Amino acid sequence: MSMTPIYDTLATSFWEYMDNRLAMKVSGADRAAAITPAHWAKQARRSELDPDRVVDIAEQVSNRVVDRLSEAFAELPASLKDGLAQTVRRANRGMIGRAGA
Repeated sequence: MSMTPIYDTLATSFWEYMDNRLAMKVSGADRAAAITPAHWAKQARRSELDPDRVVDIAEQVSNRVVDRLSEAFAELPASLKDGLAQTVRRANRGMIGRAGA
């Protein structure tokens, strides 16, 4: 599995004055940081998919994104790296650290 370029992230999350709601809700959650495994499980059931598999994939992706922040931001100016990394961690807080638990 490969990671998408950083421009596919929710860019508006970095600027507090911008609306950072998701274009599509996940089981009612309209902000990335609010999404939890329960949201993905509910979405899977609605879509007639295996909830355990969907949750597992979502957890893996969130953890991989956070684990590879330094790699993703390697070529960015130092002045942006910390703020962007913090923004991505915050957006994934409902999901990170849960895979394999």
